[in-house]
Amino acid sequence: MEHLKAMLCIREKSFSLNRCVLRIVLWVLISFSAHLPANAADNTKVSGTVFTLGADRVRLLWPNASITLKNPDTSKENTTVSDSLGEYIFTDVVPGDYEVRVNLAGFRAVARQITLQENGEVRLDFQLVPEIPNSTIEVIAENAGVDDSSSSGGTPELNADILKSAVRLSTDFQEILPLLPGVVRGPDGLVQIKGGRSNQGNALVNTASVSDPYTGQPALRLPAVAVDTIRVLSNPYSAEYGGFASGVVEVNTRGGTDKWRWLFEDPVPRLRWINWRTHGISSLSPHLVVAGPVIRDRLYIFQSTCYNYDTTRVPSLPDPDNVLVEERVGSHTQVDWEITRNQRFTAVLTCVNSVGEKLTLNPN
Repeated sequence: MEHLKAMLCIREKSFSLNRCVLRIVLWVLISFSAHLPANAADNTKVSGTVFTLGADRVRLLWPNASITLKNPDTSKENTTVSDSLGEYIFTDVVPGDYEVRVNLAGFRAVARQITLQENGEVRLDFQLVPEIPNSTIEVIAENAGVDDSSSSGGTPELNADILKSAVRLSTDFQEILPLLPGVVRGPDGLVQIKGGRSNQGNALVNTASVSDPYTGQPALRLPAVAVDTIRVLSNPYSAEYGGFASGVVEVNTRGGTDKWRWLFEDPVPRLRWINWRTHGISSLSPHLVVAGPVIRDRLYIFQSTCYNYDTTRVPSLPDPDNVLVEERVGSHTQVDWEITRNQRFTAVLTCVNSVGEKLTLNPN
């Protein structure tokens, strides 16, 4: 009997335990189902077409349009894109209030408010309207007067600091011109400005024309050490410029300074070598520059003296008598007189003596 009672107690406890487990499982299922959305059978579907109407009232379907379905209560959004036939569809949508918005580049955005019922299907087509660009065009009339600032403004120029490191200071200013834009040296060795011939330009030194009236070339040899600024004006139209068809070379020379200064440069000759032996001098270009005040704040002087010895090899003749020798002695003097604060007198004197030794085809 005691054994039977023990078996009955175990069965009762096991049955009680099963009932407790069953209650817990049912409670979990009820709680989980309370948080689930409505069944798919209660959900609805939204679909439609995105199109435009042409002039002939024929529908034109638009793919790649962005359609957004937004629930304003939960702020939840679903987005899809229209297919090649302009069709779009939203499935398994929970019933409620929604906003459907369509966006496509080049068209105005369209939005509609709808209310979805249970177990329903809503067909919502959208007709797009081209967007009219909202832009403002401002037209400003040009100044009727002549803008003389553009005659020479913005033109690249070379100053004394650049020339000191770019060329030999005894070089003639015409050798500097190819360093400027729009200037090239032609096959004949003459300078051409903006594609024009060498005699179609004009050269101004301190606003005075130095062009030869016969050849059109600058008739003045000016050493680079005496140049303060140099530039080429390709399209000047001010009254101070004239006598040109291609461009104007404008040169401003250097004057004296408040303190006495001097410069002696390039005194060492460059030797000529043939078969590891020296044969005289190949080139020599010493120059001396002195500048300063003769009378302080009143009279200034700038003096440049140079000597050039250059040789040009003639390959058709045998060594060593196959060079063309050119010697040149130049002097440039500028005197500046400050008459008053608003008046200044400038005098420039340039002298060049050039001697060349010519060769013949038969040196004997």
